[in-house]
This record gives sequence, C-alpha cells and structure tokens, in this order.
Amino acid sequence: MDLIEQLRRLVDAGSLSAGRPDAGSEAAAVRHMPGVASTVYLDRHGEIVLPSAFRARMKAFLESNAPMSAAHAHSSADGKPTQIGWVEDLRIERYRVVGRFRYAATAAGEEWWQLASDDAGKGHAFSIGFIPRAWVRGTVAELTRAIPDLREALKGSGYADSDPLTVYTEIELVEIAAVMSPSNRQSVQIRSVDLAERLAERLGLRERSSEPPAGSPGAADIETLMEQVDELKLLLLDRTAELRELIELSGVELPGEREEPADAPASGEAPAAPSGAERGASDRSAWAGLIDKATG
Repeated sequence: MDLIEQLRRLVDAGSLSAGRPDAGSEAAAVRHMPGVASTVYLDRHGEIVLPSAFRARMKAFLESNAPMSAAHAHSSADGKPTQIGWVEDLRIERYRVVGRFRYAATAAGEEWWQLASDDAGKGHAFSIGFIPRAWVRGTVAELTRAIPDLREALKGSGYADSDPLTVYTEIELVEIAAVMSPSNRQSVQIRSVDLAERLAERLGLRERSSEPPAGSPGAADIETLMEQVDELKLLLLDRTAELRELIELSGVELPGEREEPADAPASGEAPAAPSGAERGASDRSAWAGLIDKATG
C-alpha cells in the first residue's frame, strides 16, 4: 500500500478498520468535516467579507441552532427539512474563517455527508448566508490604503485602483450552506487526503513540491505550518478515542512519548542530545512502524 495512502488513513481514522466504530454506534453516527466558511478574497459578486466581520456576532450564532443548510434552501414544497447539520465551531484567521461542520442523520444530511466524505471525489463547498451590519464603499485605491489586507484579497482580480468596491466590515451570520459552487471561490472542505500529503512532506516522507497547489491564491502567505496544524486538530478533534485505541492496538510508541530508560542520567545531568538527522530518522521510523501495523 502506498505510504501516502497509509498516512491518509491514519489522519482520517474513520477509514481504519482497527479504529472504525461499529455501525449504528454513537461514535459512528457523529459525522464531522472541517472546511473554509469564508475568506478575504474577492467573491463572484465582486464583494469582500472581511474575516474580522464575523467577530462581533459569531458567539451568538454558535449559541443558536447554528444551521448548516442545503444550498441555502430555507423551506421545501413537501415540508421536509432543508437543514442538513450544524456549525459546531468557527475560528477567525487573518485571511479566512475556518469551521467544523456536523452532518445530521437525516436523508438529506446523509446525501451531503456521502458527497463530503467520498475520498475519490473533491467534496463540496460552503457559502455563508448573512445580514450586512456595517460596510464601506470606495475605490480600490482608497480601501487598500485604509485596509492593507485588501491587497492580498485582490490578488489576481484584475481590479484597477479606480474600480469601485464594497467591503463588509460587520455581518450577522444566519447560516452556512453546503453548496456546489460558492460565491467565495476558496470556501471549500479541508480534506484529509490533502492534509496527509502536507503532513508527509513535514515528516520527510515525501519530497516537498516546489510549486503551491493549483487553485490556492496567496498560498505562500496562507498555508503556514500553524494553520496546517490547526487543520489537523480539527480533523482529529472528535477521533481522539479512536486514535488512542489504534495506538494501543499497534503497540508502537509515538515519537516524543517514549519512557526514559532505567539507566537514565541522574537529575541535573544533561543527556547527550541526538543530532537533528538522528532524531528525524527515529521519528520517521516510529511513525512508519505505527502506520504499517495499523494499516498493513
């Protein structure tokens, strides 16, 4: 089995036979997916919603029923629910807003979950439904002087300094919808297979590509290591118990969690530190052993 596929399975613990909950169990019924709810980039309507625009009213939204709808549908002709889940968490970053979404155990929720969790596909996108509460209008030149982050937001847009622009600085979030084609082009799922590729690069298991992924505007600024770690935390947040069970079954110690040997140096005596190469090789060996035992 390809090492990257094994690593993807470790990240996406639900795909591991050793860690998969029994069908019908409470753990199996909880389906989560991380995704990008909104970004600072110019949308298809020619407008910008600043990530900071969410801040003032985000807590109130999350304390409500925080609905995730199907394609912004608020009602159906036959009275069936159009809500397919809930927004369980939102985090504001400099250039985007990242969320964690839970899919309901309804017919519609199941259909969208199948689309979201199909590793052979590319998932779905997200779109925010909101009420504008504060905004500014002006030329590109005027607004980029007032809001420096707009320079990043307008990269590749083709807008001239004299073009008019609307920027929302405060919104009231009403819903987040699962959609096929979002207004904000970068509002898509955070997929475990993509994160596994990046994690493999960090662990030295695959040579890092010299080019950013296609369709990632501003990747050099946005795709920082800390954001990648945060994304992994979102993916693994609700699978901790499964991963612990997997680790116990594997019998392999994780890097950085080894017990001190019985003949460890006395207190105050500093042990000889391994070289960076030795430490990296040891960590990669432990990870490879865990992956092989778990997925072989």
